[in-house]
Amino acid sequence: MNKNKADLNFLSQRIFPENETAIELYKLFKKNTSDSETMTIQDYYLSTGLNCLSPQEKSFLLNNSKSKWVDYLIYRYRFNNYGRLGKIPEFPLYLLIEPTSICNLRCQMCFQTDRSFSSNKNFMGRMDFNMFTNIVDEAVAGGTKAVTLASRGEPTLHPQLSEMLEYCAGKFYEIKINTNAILLNTELSHKILRSGVGIVVFSVDAYDNEGFMRIRKSKRFSQVVENIIDFHSIREKHYTENNVTTRAHGVKVEDDFDSKAFFSYWENITDEVTVIKAKRIWDTYNNDKTNKSSPCFIGLDSKRCLDRMHI
Repeated sequence: MNKNKADLNFLSQRIFPENETAIELYKLFKKNTSDSETMTIQDYYLSTGLNCLSPQEKSFLLNNSKSKWVDYLIYRYRFNNYGRLGKIPEFPLYLLIEPTSICNLRCQMCFQTDRSFSSNKNFMGRMDFNMFTNIVDEAVAGGTKAVTLASRGEPTLHPQLSEMLEYCAGKFYEIKINTNAILLNTELSHKILRSGVGIVVFSVDAYDNEGFMRIRKSKRFSQVVENIIDFHSIREKHYTENNVTTRAHGVKVEDDFDSKAFFSYWENITDEVTVIKAKRIWDTYNNDKTNKSSPCFIGLDSKRCLDRMHI
C-alpha cells in the first residue's frame, strides 16, 4: 500500500534520476531564461546538482510534463525563498482556503480549543460556494499556483466539498486537502480521487487509541484508521493511474511523543509520514506576548507566515 518511504520529519521518494533531470532542466531553462530572476533561479537549482529539490518537488517532476517544469520550479523558488528574503509577490503564490470554520474535534493544540472562537456563532460557518468560485477565479487570473483546503475547520463538514475540489481541478500545480478522516467514506473517497487533488493529508497525531484520546479528545482512532485504509484500497482498485499522495501527519504536542512509533505505525498505511513540533497557535488571546517585529516562521522548511494567504 505504501508507495514511498518517509523519515520522521518529511518524506523521501522513489529513485530520482538527478543527472538526467539536471540536463533536461538546463535545456529548458536556457529556452526560458529571459530575466535576471529566472537566471538566479536556474543557478539556484542547477548549481547544487538538484540537491535542493524537496521530495515533493521531485515527485512533481516525475509525474508531470516537462513543459511545466520551469514554471513550477520558479513558483517553488519564490514560495520557498521570498519570505526569507523579505520579498512579497505581486499576487499570492499559495492560498489556504477555509471551506468551513466548524470542526468535529477539539484537539488540544488547535484553535478550536479557544472558546472565544469556537463558541461564538459569528465565527462559525461554511463558505458560500459562489464566493469560493470567485476566489478561485481571481487566484487563477492573479497567478496563484497552489491551494490547500483546510485551516481551523474540518473541510469534509462542508456539503459542497466535492464541488469545490472539482472546481479547482486543472487550475493549479498543487491542490491539497487536510482532513481528520472521521467522515471519510466510500463516496467521498471516490470524489477526492476523481477531483485532481495531489496531496491528501490525514491529520492523525497518534498511533494508538490512548494517544488519540489524549490529543484529539476522541475515541474514534480505529474508525479513522479503517477509513484511511479503505481510501487506499479504493485508490488501488479504481484509480491505478492516479498520482494523489497521502500523508499521515502528526503534531508533537507532548514532550514524550514517540516519533519513531508514529512512523512505524503509519509507514505501511500511507505514502508519507510527517511529524512536526507543535507551534503555540491555540488559545491565542491568552498566550504570552512576544516582541516579534517580523513575520514568524512556520512549518518544516522554516517558511514565513506571509508565504501563504489565508482566506
